[in-house]
Amino acid sequence: MTTICFVSYEIAPTTPGGCGVLLSNAAHVLLRQGHTVIFLLYMPEQQFNHFHQVDRLAWPHPENCRAYSVIELCADLAFSQADFSDNEFLWRAYCFHYAAQKVAALEQPDIIEFFDYCGVAHYALAAKLSQNAYPHSQLTIRLHTPLELMDRQEPTKSHTFDRYLAFALEHQALRLVETVLYPSPAYLNQAYRPFYEPWLGCQVYSKPPLINHPHPNHPITPGEPLVLFYGRLYNMKGVDLFVEAAVALLEMQPDTPLRFALVGYDSRQSPDGSPTYQVYLQKKIPPRFLSHFQFMGQLTWAQLEQLLPRVQLAVFPTYFESFSYAAHELYAAGVPLIVNHIPAFEDYLSGLERA
Repeated sequence: MTTICFVSYEIAPTTPGGCGVLLSNAAHVLLRQGHTVIFLLYMPEQQFNHFHQVDRLAWPHPENCRAYSVIELCADLAFSQADFSDNEFLWRAYCFHYAAQKVAALEQPDIIEFFDYCGVAHYALAAKLSQNAYPHSQLTIRLHTPLELMDRQEPTKSHTFDRYLAFALEHQALRLVETVLYPSPAYLNQAYRPFYEPWLGCQVYSKPPLINHPHPNHPITPGEPLVLFYGRLYNMKGVDLFVEAAVALLEMQPDTPLRFALVGYDSRQSPDGSPTYQVYLQKKIPPRFLSHFQFMGQLTWAQLEQLLPRVQLAVFPTYFESFSYAAHELYAAGVPLIVNHIPAFEDYLSGLERA
């Protein structure tokens, strides 16, 4: 059997985020097959402890799943962020490498899987090439959502030297890595390759696993029919477009019984300085239509399942995704979808109406 180490900022259900969902699903599959799964997590102590002491224990064969904290393993580091030109991206990449070396020595994983965001694998890969580090482990990067490609969807975002340095780390890590895992051919060829130089490592198709999804098996819930936005309240997810389209529909059909539900955690990255993205979106809605909108925040699956019998369709106007677990979960639950025509959906969600 194989030992796989996943490096991450996220892990479901402890934290929100699609990367954490992917790793949770992958861990379930691997643990059921008898493999050993290691997590190297960069997150606050309280979140790490909750995962390690509570959420992890509910997984299959938790005795074969162990977790290590980057922050704890770096407690004896002789350097600080100031020693890396006070650049957060360089500093965090080094912390990941410093912690990963300790985990590799303890666990000798066959595979250490990093993510592409901000090039966090850079120092680990450079050390393997120049210092024979990680002699027992193959280092891989999974294409998920790099900072550069996200920023390309937000042309108004200001770019500093530090931000361009993060882009450079992403490029360099991909150039050095042994194996690149990609979620679909369309995503690799259409979303990634036009913006990146050729990579030296092998490229392996690795569809993110979907092991569970909400089951709308409850009786029909009384109330107005819902159009659902399911995802983070964030510009790149197209939530502005969802609200603007809903308002346009209400202008044409003010007597419609439809209500618009927005389910997902708030990014708090509003473009106008509002304290939350919800406040920013509410400013786009004329007061006479506010009662048609329900901002429901992050829901548990049990709460979502109670809501689904009222959902007529779900809309995913997202501008960029690598896979979109939210869309796949609702698709598997039998909810009609309208999705934006982006590469992430092209190989999987066939026969759908595309916005």
